[in-house]
Amino acid sequence: MFYGDKLTELRELNGLSRKDLADKLSVSEQAVWQYESDKVTPRIDVLNALRDLMEVDTSFLFEPNMVTRGVASEGHIAYRADDRKSRKKTRTELTYLRYVEAFVDYFEGFLTQEERSIDSLRSMTKQQADKIQYAGSQREQNLEIENLAEVSRNYLGIQSNRDLMYKIENSGVCVVERNLGQEIDAYSTISKSGRSYIVLGTHKKSAVCRNFDIAHELGHLLMHQHQNIELLTNEEYKEIELQANRFAGAFLLPGAEFACGFATLARKSNPDYYVDLKSQYLVSIAAMGHRAYDLGLLDYQEYRYFSGRMNTLHYRKLEPLDDKIVPIRPGKLRALMEFVLKSRLTSVDHIRSLFHVRPQFLINLFGIDQHFFDQFEHEKHSYYGGAKVIRMPGA
Repeated sequence: MFYGDKLTELRELNGLSRKDLADKLSVSEQAVWQYESDKVTPRIDVLNALRDLMEVDTSFLFEPNMVTRGVASEGHIAYRADDRKSRKKTRTELTYLRYVEAFVDYFEGFLTQEERSIDSLRSMTKQQADKIQYAGSQREQNLEIENLAEVSRNYLGIQSNRDLMYKIENSGVCVVERNLGQEIDAYSTISKSGRSYIVLGTHKKSAVCRNFDIAHELGHLLMHQHQNIELLTNEEYKEIELQANRFAGAFLLPGAEFACGFATLARKSNPDYYVDLKSQYLVSIAAMGHRAYDLGLLDYQEYRYFSGRMNTLHYRKLEPLDDKIVPIRPGKLRALMEFVLKSRLTSVDHIRSLFHVRPQFLINLFGIDQHFFDQFEHEKHSYYGGAKVIRMPGA
């Protein structure tokens, strides 16, 4: 039996409209609608084209769906985006998260997992997060965000922002990369199983902007986990974005420590004098200037001059070191798959027979290296060196 809904999912996973898919298959848009509505089963040549285009076995479209529906809700996906209209992508991202969750569940099922420290942090700071939303004044809210950022950074054990990605992943947050287009920088959500996700866009992001995206989304996970984004007005939506931005600044640039480094600058309102601090903190000059203003290290006139110089020097588009600092890519999910495959708890052939997908499907889904399934030698962090293994029957 052909399952049209699975074709819809594959189309959405690949960011294709019905017309896009129709053009690639050399059929009409009406024909694609008929396939997805279970009114017509595609011809053999169309099935073969779908197989190669979507990186699945043909049997994928004729087997019941193994991917659980309702992994997350549209109202609980927090975007880091300039334009709220980009939320039209939510349905596509929900499909994406469903598949990611299915495969993460599969690979983690071979290991005994300790409690995720991000869950403990969320529970521990829930009262603080509530205070932020119901603060009586802006000053009170800002102080609570500062406190939350300090508690979170200490709890996660982040001493240097160079370890940010590793520490966030090790806390139990699933960080993945995906092409989100130019309008969306990143988004985050908590699945109904309780797993936290940060999805990072891949569109020409500098390392320092990526760090800010991660910290921004962490702020959403801690402060806005119970907010239904869809029900917010535009003003309320802007407010939670500002809260996440303030959290990110405080999290990446701890107040007292940053103030000490800032005091060494010869010219505090000139962006060119921030380059060494940028190298130290791996945070953009723009974010450091804003943080200095928030902390009262720059007065209004000084910050206005700083902003003007940022525009004159074209640093809004490209800052010094942006092309020198290499972005750190997520590594934990890759390490998880590597460990399970190396330990022969499963195999690529078994995964293919179980899920009816090709290796390239997983490469595209998780944004991992093209030759990952050919070479398993490289390992940067030992995420699973001491993990306990559950031997699965028949593995």
